[in-house]
Amino acid sequence: MTEGNQTGTIADRKFRNRFLIFPKFQLILIGMNLVTMLLIAGIVWFQINRAFSELRVMGAASGMEVEFYNKFLAFQSGTIEAYLFSGLFLGIILSVAMTVAVSHRFAGPLVRLRGFFNQLKGCVGTTPRLSFRRGDFLSDLPPIINEAIQHIETRPRGTAKQAENVQAENVQAEAPRLRAVK
Repeated sequence: MTEGNQTGTIADRKFRNRFLIFPKFQLILIGMNLVTMLLIAGIVWFQINRAFSELRVMGAASGMEVEFYNKFLAFQSGTIEAYLFSGLFLGIILSVAMTVAVSHRFAGPLVRLRGFFNQLKGCVGTTPRLSFRRGDFLSDLPPIINEAIQHIETRPRGTAKQAENVQAENVQAEAPRLRAVK
């Protein structure tokens, strides 16, 4: 493989990783949006053509000058279709951009969680701390996960029998409180 091909591949990967950080999820969302938009545009286009066909029949039955009327209808139909398809094109671009932006806020934390737990598996020294970007969804998870890891790190280690004793003591300590709640 040549140097130029490697650079192109790396650039493609960087582009994909920057915009499609969780490709399967994001492409499904984009696909659903596109199918919905195309379906709506198809229904609207069909209804517009049906309405103009009915207007052509009415024009012929009215006894007016039909040639001029049909040219006018053809012009109006073309104008409406041009606006419909340009609006559809703009809508698709905006939909893809907004879907990618919003899905980053959801997929980003999932990618970070996966990376964090992979990093945690190989951790020997200081345990890493999980953090998400500002504005990410699931922002309540990092403090909970970090506290749980800290709790696991600071709890006393011992034999299985010692763990059973600690658990029994915790149950006994909780019993009066549970009776008070009833």
